[in-house]
Amino acid sequence: MTSSPRADVDSDVHTRIRQQEVVAELGQQALEIDDLDQLMHDAAVAVAETLNNEYAKILELLPGGDEVFLREGVGWHDGLVGNATVPTDLDSQAGYTLLSEEPIIVDNLRTEKRFSGPDLLREHDVISGISVIIGSIEEPWGVLGTHTTKKREFTEHDATFVKNVANVLAAAIDRAKKEQQLHEQQIQLDLATEAASIGLWTWDIQEDVVTADEYLAESYGVDSETAAAGAPMEDFYEPIHEDDTVRTRKQLTRAVEETGELKVEYRVRDAAGDVKWVEARGETEYDDDGEPVQLNGAITDITERKRHERELKRALDLLEKTEHIADVGGWEIDPDTQDVFWSDNLFELLGVTSDEEPPLDEALNQYHEEDRPIVTDAVEEALDSGDPFDVEARIRTADGEVRWLRLQGVPEIVDEKVVSLRGAAQDITERKERERELETLFEVLPVGVVVADEDGRILQANETAHAIWGGDVFNVHSVEEYKRYPVQWADSGETVPPEEMTLARVLDGEEVTEPEIFEIEAADGERRIVRTEGMPIRDARGKVTRGVVTLTDITERKEAQRQLAESERLYRTLAEHFPNGVVGVYDSDLRYSLAAGELIGDPAPSTEEAEGSRMRDIYPDEVVEDLEPLFRAAIEDGEIGSTRTTVVGRRWQVWATPLQDADGEIFAGLSFAQDITEQIKREEKLTELVEKLEESNKRLEQFAYAASHDLQEPLRMVSSYLRLLESRYSDDLDNEAEEFLEFAVNGADRMREMIDGLLEYSRVDTQGNPLEPVDLDRLVAEVQEDLQMQLAESGAQITTEDLPHVEGDDSQAPDIPKSLQ
Repeated sequence: MTSSPRADVDSDVHTRIRQQEVVAELGQQALEIDDLDQLMHDAAVAVAETLNNEYAKILELLPGGDEVFLREGVGWHDGLVGNATVPTDLDSQAGYTLLSEEPIIVDNLRTEKRFSGPDLLREHDVISGISVIIGSIEEPWGVLGTHTTKKREFTEHDATFVKNVANVLAAAIDRAKKEQQLHEQQIQLDLATEAASIGLWTWDIQEDVVTADEYLAESYGVDSETAAAGAPMEDFYEPIHEDDTVRTRKQLTRAVEETGELKVEYRVRDAAGDVKWVEARGETEYDDDGEPVQLNGAITDITERKRHERELKRALDLLEKTEHIADVGGWEIDPDTQDVFWSDNLFELLGVTSDEEPPLDEALNQYHEEDRPIVTDAVEEALDSGDPFDVEARIRTADGEVRWLRLQGVPEIVDEKVVSLRGAAQDITERKERERELETLFEVLPVGVVVADEDGRILQANETAHAIWGGDVFNVHSVEEYKRYPVQWADSGETVPPEEMTLARVLDGEEVTEPEIFEIEAADGERRIVRTEGMPIRDARGKVTRGVVTLTDITERKEAQRQLAESERLYRTLAEHFPNGVVGVYDSDLRYSLAAGELIGDPAPSTEEAEGSRMRDIYPDEVVEDLEPLFRAAIEDGEIGSTRTTVVGRRWQVWATPLQDADGEIFAGLSFAQDITEQIKREEKLTELVEKLEESNKRLEQFAYAASHDLQEPLRMVSSYLRLLESRYSDDLDNEAEEFLEFAVNGADRMREMIDGLLEYSRVDTQGNPLEPVDLDRLVAEVQEDLQMQLAESGAQITTEDLPHVEGDDSQAPDIPKSLQ
């Protein structure tokens, strides 16, 4: 007995209702669970059972687009789900489906003319079935299909049911992608902050509560639990160096009340009293009335950068953030009456106390004026075309609070007409706030951050990365394109192949935690030295889906290191050749960092003994007593001084002087020591010789005085008798005899003058006569007259030209030419 028309109608209605219930149940499940594979499995089971088919499949399009992968399904032979693949060429059912927006219905696969059935279906004796695209033709994700071994004519309602399930899966997959992107952004931020040593903090301005991570708490000397729970801003001012407190307060106030951006450098003391330099950056958030609400920021330890003028630092801990799943409320719109129906959860979510839902236009008016067109257009498009939607928008709750909602809607279509639009609203306010914080922190990080997909295409690079490299370097789409931007190893200058670059290695799964140093040519033509580190990001299956690399410009630091190394080499070279002594450089603990010189090791302690050792470790106590005051005066007070001491049986002259940096700060002491043992011996010997010479001079003076005195009497007798002879017998002498007598008298007179001169010279306190002009022509004539007998006897002749007048002692001048006889 055949069924009545009435029974057939009731059966069709029951079937469509069941199909709509399955779609609604899957839609609700998609909102409530995070396990996408479980959702796909449940969807395959539901489709097969609802349509009374033996098979259902979910095919995922593989990279490259040439094949689809049997990710989930029911009814298939063991081992096929999770392993089997199907080609997507135009001759295949999967390929045909991926190019069609409408469901593909197959009444008899054996007589099908549009395409051929794949081995997967033929091996399972499939005859009839339905397949629909998951996603859009422009961005297909895969195929949902259901099949039976019986010849069957599926209805349009059946095809719509399968398409609606595919739409639910597409929306769930899109949601999973967005959540994965958020997860990857979190990992990227964690990796970047770890590489850059950053501490994160948030100031609730209205409540005056600062929350901070463990690193910031440690840097400020604040208890980490207190910092995590929240403390007043004033507690974080106390560790700031007293010289920086006022300036830091002004900058923070200015960031809140004027600029909205914070960037300030200052010093802080930790719990141990150690001082470090930090840089704080942040951005202020304002409410709709323009009032400051919150300041999100990060601090970076820049102690090394301050010390070397340009270094960037690492010593900060990972950012701790958590995600909260918001409440979900259901809703439905009747296209004919425009009536809106809310679930109890949605009333609570929107803070509505009334038990009656508002009309559709009033419900839409609750959305933020900037986002209202997005929601309105999505609803109208779904009601007109039957396409599902998934949008995010702000809404004002009943108490005036602005919240972010994720809205998903799935139309129910009967006879090609939308008879209902059902969906869910999820509160994603916290997620949006975290996304904004992540974006803010991503941009204010003091290191460059670059993110690439699995193929090497650059997805994102922050402003710091662009400032370091610039140009279109971050527009590449594959690892192969990296060769357009040559990179060299900084130490050797050799070109780095693209596959050996940090980002390429990270995409291969390598964790590059040891910094690599490269030289690049930036867009502005400058050569820069960069330090890179990187980490891969993996999905739930362990596959690398992203690569994150941090870039730090260390050009100036490398130059400073090079100059320092050159300076140290020069200092050491000079020190090693320091003559007859040793040179040392020491710190505030009087520990030597350099010891060199010609006498290092013999007799002074060797370089190995001295370098790294303190003064007290290598010298006896009596030597330390001599040197320590001198050395400390140099490094602590900036004084220059010297002293003498005895080391290893040798006498040393030791000097100490401060070493100062470009700011005039004393950073070390410099000592010089020379062996003066032989010098002291020479000084002692010289003193002894001087004493002997003085004694000899005294005896010589006594002898000269006695000799000159004793010669006076015989000479006076000779002179007297010569004058007596001249006076008595002058008339009896001829001219020649008188001349001879005159010569004798003159000679005696000159002899007396010489004796008088010798007597004067013998006196130590004599200084001679004052200098006056002496006529050299007259002087030579007088000397010739005195020497005329010698000249006559020798037959010598003296010839001169006109001679000048010179300054001299006229009484002693004649002795000079006479001494040349």
